[in-house]
Amino acid sequence: QIDCLVGIESRGFIFASALAYKHNKGFIKVRKPGKLPNVKAKKSYGLEYGTDSLEMQAGQGQKVVILDDLIATGGSMEAAAHLCEEVGYDVVGLACLIDLTSLNNFNFKGMGVRSVIQFDD
Repeated sequence: QIDCLVGIESRGFIFASALAYKHNKGFIKVRKPGKLPNVKAKKSYGLEYGTDSLEMQAGQGQKVVILDDLIATGGSMEAAAHLCEEVGYDVVGLACLIDLTSLNNFNFKGMGVRSVIQFDD
């Protein structure tokens, strides 16, 4: 049983908000810096070409599933998962539309990322 779906900016918003609406669950945003009021925490992560950061507002112990469009190395998913726990959410699942399996070996506390499409190159 989950309470909310978390979408990672910005394409993750599309999937998380649609699923939240369909299943009558809450929707929570993980955003790039400077776009949310009352930010509780910020987490930086590495990219293939540099670094980026994500921010989030405080949670209240809700059980959440984090969603994004694609997972490659898992940097943004890992940052979002740690951020969720830091601000007060309980991460119970990770999912994405596309998994680039040759790059992805990410898991968070024993949970792998579930995906609809697996792409091997």
